[in-house]
Amino acid sequence: GFAEVTITFDNTDPVMAQTLPLEYRSYSDIAVTRRLYRGDGSNDYFINKAPVRLRDVTELFLGTGVGRQAYSIVEQGRIGMIVSARPEDRRVLIEEAAGITKYKARKRQAENKMSLTRQNLTRVSDIVAEIERQLGSLKRQAAKAQRYIAYREELDDLVLWDASHKLLELTARSGVSRLALATAREQLQAERAAFDARDAELEVLRQQAKDAEQHAERAQNLAFLSDNDVREHDGQIQRASDRFNHLDNRLRQAQREQLELEDKSAQLDSERGELAEQLEQIGSEQSREQELVAQEQTRLEELRQAASTADAEINRLRRADADTASRIARAESEDRNLGQRREESLTRRSRLALELAKIDGERVGLRMRESELGGNTKSLTAQSQALAQARDALAEELPFVEGQVEHGAAQLETIRRELHQRKSRLEALRELAERMDGIGSGVRNLLASEDASLGGLVADRIEVPATFSAALGGLVGERLQSVLVTDADRAVELLASLAGKRGGRATVIPMDLARASVDGVAERVPSEALLAQPGVLGRMIDHVRCASEDAAVVRLVVGPALVVETAEVAQTLRRSGEATGFDLVTLDGTVFHADGRITGGAGDALATGLLDQKREIRELEDLVMGLTMQARTREDDLETRRQELAALRRGLDEAKARAHAAEIAMVTGQQSLERIQQRVELADRRYAEVEREVAQGEQALAEIEARRLEAGEALRIAQVDRAALVEALAEAERAGLSTREQLSAQQAAFTERKVQLASVSERMGACRSAIERVTRELEGLSRRIEGLEDERAEAAREAGRLAAEIFSEKALLIDAKRASRKAHAAFENARLGLDDARHGLGLREAELRELRATVDELGSATREHEMTLQRLMLEREHLDEAIRERFRGLELATVVGDYHARPQAGQEQLERLKELTRLIDRMGSVNLDAMKEYEESSERFTYYTEQRADLESALTDLEAAIAQMNKESKRLFRYAFDGVNRRFKEIFPKMFRGGRAELRLTNPDDMLETGIEILAQPPGKRVSNIELMSGGEKAFTAVSLLLALFRFKPSPFCILDEVDAPLDDANISRYVEAIRAMTDRSQFIVITHSKQTMQAVDVLYGVTMQEPGVSKLVGVRVGDRAARSTVKRSERPVETDVAKAEAAAPEDEVAEASGQVA
Repeated sequence: GFAEVTITFDNTDPVMAQTLPLEYRSYSDIAVTRRLYRGDGSNDYFINKAPVRLRDVTELFLGTGVGRQAYSIVEQGRIGMIVSARPEDRRVLIEEAAGITKYKARKRQAENKMSLTRQNLTRVSDIVAEIERQLGSLKRQAAKAQRYIAYREELDDLVLWDASHKLLELTARSGVSRLALATAREQLQAERAAFDARDAELEVLRQQAKDAEQHAERAQNLAFLSDNDVREHDGQIQRASDRFNHLDNRLRQAQREQLELEDKSAQLDSERGELAEQLEQIGSEQSREQELVAQEQTRLEELRQAASTADAEINRLRRADADTASRIARAESEDRNLGQRREESLTRRSRLALELAKIDGERVGLRMRESELGGNTKSLTAQSQALAQARDALAEELPFVEGQVEHGAAQLETIRRELHQRKSRLEALRELAERMDGIGSGVRNLLASEDASLGGLVADRIEVPATFSAALGGLVGERLQSVLVTDADRAVELLASLAGKRGGRATVIPMDLARASVDGVAERVPSEALLAQPGVLGRMIDHVRCASEDAAVVRLVVGPALVVETAEVAQTLRRSGEATGFDLVTLDGTVFHADGRITGGAGDALATGLLDQKREIRELEDLVMGLTMQARTREDDLETRRQELAALRRGLDEAKARAHAAEIAMVTGQQSLERIQQRVELADRRYAEVEREVAQGEQALAEIEARRLEAGEALRIAQVDRAALVEALAEAERAGLSTREQLSAQQAAFTERKVQLASVSERMGACRSAIERVTRELEGLSRRIEGLEDERAEAAREAGRLAAEIFSEKALLIDAKRASRKAHAAFENARLGLDDARHGLGLREAELRELRATVDELGSATREHEMTLQRLMLEREHLDEAIRERFRGLELATVVGDYHARPQAGQEQLERLKELTRLIDRMGSVNLDAMKEYEESSERFTYYTEQRADLESALTDLEAAIAQMNKESKRLFRYAFDGVNRRFKEIFPKMFRGGRAELRLTNPDDMLETGIEILAQPPGKRVSNIELMSGGEKAFTAVSLLLALFRFKPSPFCILDEVDAPLDDANISRYVEAIRAMTDRSQFIVITHSKQTMQAVDVLYGVTMQEPGVSKLVGVRVGDRAARSTVKRSERPVETDVAKAEAAAPEDEVAEASGQVA
């Protein structure tokens, strides 16, 4: 099922027709239809019964004043928003009147296309630039691939030659190791048997020692428990003594409290007697007042009964009168309704006859259309299935290529992240080096002079491994900050200049003097015996790297120093005298000088940091260079994969587009066929339904005539009954009035007597409350005195019990102390026995450890033989695995026969192997498909270059179109603004009977974005801000602007929803006159609650509910008061009657906007 609504427009006005799209200007009528389907909520739109898009419907109404934001529909509350809105929002009304909303919509579409075109142009330009960059690289890669293949073949032959001889050598060495392993295992087994026998004997001794230990532990626990008993009895005696003292104090306090309570009880007993005498006097007075109240109440009840009887009679007569009036009204209403229904039935009979002929013609046309669509749908289905198969084949290939691209991108991203981290670290270290943090101010000022004779710091000329950084830093220290100068004369001049500028102190090393001093002195070389000492790591100068021209300076700075592992090694060498004349420096930076001084501590952090910083900078520079080359290679590979993926995606997108277009065509055809079939079915059902309605209408006419005769007779009888009831009701009302006057007087007397009785009762209640309070206090005192006596007796009994308990606990304490001494003596004897057992066990364990050492030595020897054999086996496995991995599963044993006859590869062949490896490694990754990729890239370059030219041309055309639309929009907006403003100036004084108003542009220089201000001056007021106007003035100003818009450009219709709500009667009359004046141009539909507005319309519609749950829409032609409207039934109750007035539109024209539900 579906719901459908159609609105029909008269298009005979040539001026209005020119505002519509070209394809609709020639129609005399334009019918716009929307159909909503119940199942899936989908919509279909039609213009003159032809299927269209929602966009086509929107474009049809653009510029006509009809739309959600246009001025033809003014809902409740929006009339004030027209005046209160921002100037920029108010310009929408002028744009709609000017007809430029369609230009704005087209401009938005063009701008969206421009944005997409620019994005595509950017992407295409990037692709062209990337392909152009790759072409040269691919050409070089092709030549590189040829060299790679030749190197690779020669390298593979050398690798297999060397590996074959290695395999033969490993096989022989494995046999020797197996024989040695068998001998070692036999010796180990014999020694382990002897060890197991001794271990069993030791286990017996361990069990005996364990038993002695458990006996000592039990004796210790008994001693501990005895001590606990002594402490427990002592504490119990102390607690009982404290409780006894507390009870004695409580007895004395209870005796004092009992005496005080007995005195207070005597006072309360005297007060209770006085209150009892007062209560007796008040009781007599209360009895007298109660007798008088009873007499007055009896008289009041008699009068109430009489008044109730009179009211019941009056109500009965009134109900009877109301029932009779209802009968009369129902009879009159039924007579009117029956007359209306007779006229409606006659009209409906004529309309149904015409509808039958129309439906029959539609059924013939729909069946012809159904046959045509059936054939088209079959051919479209076959085409869609073929295209879907081609699309699915490409979709299966796409994930594999995408996986390759994602894997390559992930690898490239990993390299880039590492490269970024390394670069960041390198830049930070370089920045630290340039700032020279920690360097003395004199050195910094000296280097800042940038003199040509300066050679930098000593630290810049020295390289040392990380292991020896702390040692060199501790040995050299601040000498690393020494500045190198070409000659001594220039050094003196620089230091003098530094002193003159007060720039701090610095140490300089003239390089000419350094070379002379080193060349003139023989270098001290330690003996071979000294260097072979344990813990001696060699000369410091041997661990330092520098350029050849800097060797003299480095020797001068480092000196004849030896590096040792620890300070203990240095101390040993010093005591032996073997290192005399040499400085000794440990790895942690402690220096033992040749003259006996020792320098150490936390180390020279500045010198060590300076060395580490220089070393890390050099390492990072090499690493960054390698990562950069690796990233470029990965980028080239990834781009190649991406190009393949892009080509595959383009093919898949084209296949999807073709398949989707075919599916859409197929689905559209199927939907059209289903809709036609539904319309045929609907037309058949509607034809049968109309036939039934015609038969029902004839039967209803006969029933209406009979019911009109019955209603006339019922009305005559009801009128006679009501005349008699009116006379009886008047007599009953006079009698009831006299009875109510007597009742009112008696009620006043009764109330006064009840007030006096209440006063006496209140005094009596107060007296009784006081007596009860005194009695409760006496009872409480008595209970407290009895409780104190019980408490004193209980305390005395508890004191006696505590004295007996103290005596008993003292006797138990003496017994506990005696038992504790015995337990401690037993514990001491057990502890001595445990010590003897442990001593014997220790002697046997020492013997077993010696035997275990022998077993361990044999086990170590056995494991060494096993590890040797395992290492040989692993070497063979690694050799086999390396060959399999390098040669794609090749087993080395299968090719040994090809190489075993050759002599073992000599040094020349091994050097050639290394050289080939270096050549291939320097070549990096090689693209063996470079020629093919070069050709494909050339074709893609040509294709994308053409695409870029096409996009640039399209972008130019779009910019020209937007410029033309902007120019036309400015012209139309200016023209519309002037026209609406001129009419607004004329209408406003007429509506307000004076005053003036105008529209003003907020930015006249920008017609595309300017806002519109309203300047209004009602007569007799000076309003500086339009927001200060009253609600009615705002509404009238907005109505004036709407009328100006309609006079400039009328819309087909206008809906005004309670626009007159804030207006008074005088303003409503002018509001109605203004609308009347516009009815020759537009059709007005007014929703109102104003009677004055309802009286001025041509046709009046109202919603009512005569039966619960069923609403009716009633229409009345106001001019002749003839009831002419159909009655519709609604499925939901309507709670409020809403009057809808429609001006200047014949009822037949209104009926053209019809709704139908299937």
